[in-house]
Amino acid sequence: MEIGSQTSQSLMIERIANLPREIFQAQSDMNSKLLKLNVEAQVNAQASEGRSRLLDLYV
Repeated sequence: MEIGSQTSQSLMIERIANLPREIFQAQSDMNSKLLKLNVEAQVNAQASEGRSRLLDLYV
């Protein structure tokens, strides 16, 4: 029973030790997704503005 307890405790300590890296990776992934969405929104806004200007020229 002692070996199983030590193994479980060792795995828990390893998991806790890896948490900062996992948190950093999650934040990095989220930042990448937000940046991509922001760029996509800006491109869509510029395209919409361009279409609006073209329509203004024809009206």
